[in-house]
Amino acid sequence: YGILFMNDGDTLQSTKVGYGQTPKFTGNEPVRKADTLFTYKFSGWTPEVTAVIGNQVYTAVFDTIERRYTITFVNNGDTLTSRDFVYGQTPEYVGQTPEKEATAVFLYSFAGWEPKVGKVTAKQVYTAQFDSAYVNYIVKFTVIGGENLYYSDTAHYGDTIIAPKTDSLGYEF
Repeated sequence: YGILFMNDGDTLQSTKVGYGQTPKFTGNEPVRKADTLFTYKFSGWTPEVTAVIGNQVYTAVFDTIERRYTITFVNNGDTLTSRDFVYGQTPEYVGQTPEKEATAVFLYSFAGWEPKVGKVTAKQVYTAQFDSAYVNYIVKFTVIGGENLYYSDTAHYGDTIIAPKTDSLGYEF
């Protein structure tokens, strides 16, 4: 009897087997190409291969596995979290809000991720982004030996401060 082993419309093997014998597929394990949503794993034949009682076509059957991609969130080169998400999901960072240490010049506040977080279509790394604001320093001048405030101003790191030459009453120094 004629026996065919098929995969997605293609003949993988054609053989003749006598009545009552069990056919065997002797080729490489059938494969189905992955697509953006799924990968496929060969799981057997339909119908199940049994002793021959007539001509038979067996078709490859595949388990469908949701395609997953690794999404990584990083801050300053350090991985905060890395895990797999299913294609089409929108990943969400769950953890402490990323921080960046202040310097003498700037304070930093978390501003979001680069690139902007969107639906999963491939492996992706998201990097923490920060807004910066100058550190404000209050500069105070007082009269030598005195307790009265002569002059006060706000400045940033590296600014040159030039005090006025008169006090608040208009007296020159």
